[in-house]
Amino acid sequence: MVMAVPNRIDLIHLPPPGNAPLSTGRVAFTGDKLSLNFQNIELRAVLQQIADVAGLNLVTSDDVQGSITLRLKDVPWDQALDLVLQTKGLDKRVTANVLLVAPAEELAARELLAMESRKQMTELAPLRRELLQVNYAKASDLAKLFQSAVGLEGATDERGSVAVDDRTNNIIAYQTRERLEELRKIVAQLDIPVRQVMIEARIVEADVDYDKSLGVRWGGQLNRGNWG
Repeated sequence: MVMAVPNRIDLIHLPPPGNAPLSTGRVAFTGDKLSLNFQNIELRAVLQQIADVAGLNLVTSDDVQGSITLRLKDVPWDQALDLVLQTKGLDKRVTANVLLVAPAEELAARELLAMESRKQMTELAPLRRELLQVNYAKASDLAKLFQSAVGLEGATDERGSVAVDDRTNNIIAYQTRERLEELRKIVAQLDIPVRQVMIEARIVEADVDYDKSLGVRWGGQLNRGNWG
């Protein structure tokens, strides 16, 4: 009879082939190797050991709790971390030198909230008007590229506008500061002269006596007596 032990999970390590980076699916693991052999150890303690090997600061959510049993030998730290997280239904985010660990649903909810917050800030940001001179490219092409890059193409509920004056080849933009900066970058990178090939031609004038000085006589008559 086999009895289930609460909060106990055994992770079996398979030795890597040679010195090649370990991979699971499409993910390659290249972190420094470590060995872990614990039974019923607190989950946060394991995460802290992995973070120490990785040289990262650790921040965990209040919902990161429980214990775990594992035995890993000579495993890259990033693979060990992924195994622990997948086992416990957790996920991670790495920003600079900080490792954040929380339930996957919690991280997804945080990112959705942050995205909504950024969207609201964009909707409330003041609009500015700016005229950009385009010297070499077509202003209409750059305007279309900008609209596609910031997701304005075909939109009817977005704030601001982008117009083109074909007569002066100018772009008139009424946008937020961030989008104006993006438009300036596009113009600076693409408004450049096209490379051209220089062809040099010379015309030489010569009078009718020029060929005589070269010992050449053009024309003449065909005498049948000269042939066989």
